[in-house]
Amino acid sequence: MGTTERGVWIRLALLAALMVVSVAGVGTVSFIAFSRLGGHVAEAAAHQALALHRLQLTSAAQRDFLVQVQEWKNLLLRGQDDLLFEEHRTAFEQRAAAVRTDLATLAPLLLMPLNQE
Repeated sequence: MGTTERGVWIRLALLAALMVVSVAGVGTVSFIAFSRLGGHVAEAAAHQALALHRLQLTSAAQRDFLVQVQEWKNLLLRGQDDLLFEEHRTAFEQRAAAVRTDLATLAPLLLMPLNQE
């Protein structure tokens, strides 16, 4: 092996070593970034879960309120008959209780900030 070939092999070995060190450095930086990201992802998932729970409770309260309004209309329109009056009044009161329960469950969640730590 001549000096020219030996110089080429030395350069290739140095280039290979530089590539290994570069890949190791990039891998280390990526590992650190991903480990930090894991905490942020878990925090974001918790915030999304809370927001989704708020939305579900809000939808339930809205749905119960709309049915309560419909029962109030039924009470006004069909309340001349004593049997129907009692039926619709009972349904109205049941929906009113459901709305109060939904809103009582929702109120503390709305006061809770999403970024609470």
